[in-house]
Amino acid sequence: LDVAGETRAIGPGETVVIPARTPHGFRKAKVAAQLQVTVRPALALDDSLPLALFIDGITKMGYDWDMRAAEAAFSRAIEVGPNDARGYSGLGYTLAAQGRLVEGLKHSLRGAELEPLTPIWTANAGMIYRWMRNEAGATEEVRKSLEVEPHFLLSRLELGRVHLAAGRLHEAVHEFERAV
Repeated sequence: LDVAGETRAIGPGETVVIPARTPHGFRKAKVAAQLQVTVRPALALDDSLPLALFIDGITKMGYDWDMRAAEAAFSRAIEVGPNDARGYSGLGYTLAAQGRLVEGLKHSLRGAELEPLTPIWTANAGMIYRWMRNEAGATEEVRKSLEVEPHFLLSRLELGRVHLAAGRLHEAVHEFERAV
């Protein structure tokens, strides 16, 4: 989403503002363009490629902030790859980022169930639980990802955020330090 020259990344209760004219803003636009140059021809040839649909959805959600188009891409990925976790996790995150937390969590948990050894899927489910202020659910999902990969950055940060939200500052700092 571009607002007055700034790129805004917004999740429930969170806002990150990246000035569009910074090197990061330019890099972000360049990555999105490269992804679309790669994905569009692949999908034009075969619109039943779950990975291409997942990347298309990520680009539409994370770079274009076109949530309807992202939902459509992730839903199509699920339709053509019902046993592929990527579509479920992408759809779950997209729905949750729009405030549709219960629906988003359902899809994220399905992705984590399909690929329990891929820490990003359980970490994403944990993040959505945190957005729902469900400390126990968030902790459980994030810990699952840390059992698979103890140094997984996103999970360490998420666990730190869970501790922070619960007022456990010492534990939060500990997790943030472990993350870096």
